Amino acid sequence: MKTLIASFVSLLLGLAIGWYFESRHAERQMTDVVEKMLRPIEASDRLEAARGIRAIQLIEAGNTNQAIEMFSFPIAGFYSEYQGLSHNEKRTQDLVAEIKKFAETNQVVAAQIKADMSYDRTNTEVR
Repeated sequence: MKTLIASFVSLLLGLAIGWYFESRHAERQMTDVVEKMLRPIEASDRLEAARGIRAIQLIEAGNTNQAIEMFSFPIAGFYSEYQGLSHNEKRTQDLVAEIKKFAETNQVVAAQIKADMSYDRTNTEVR
């Protein structure tokens, strides 16, 4: 009987210790996963902030054309990436349509879209 009780207590103690260490390990893994997910978001936010600062500096210095050129790159990149896809969500489709309409009146953005699209075609053909 003593052996049975000692075995049962040892089993419970082993289960408790194993559960404790596994839960701590899972918690650390979850923290690592969350940190890895946030890194690209933080990098994107940093890039937006730096781009915003540079745009304001250019505008304050009277270099509005350079500011327009600077912002034409991400606009053209977004457009060339998503304009041909049919499975986009509504907000993406609306933004693509807005960019297309905007490019009709803004030659800098239109030229950048054209350059970006021709680069994508050339880059795809090389692969």
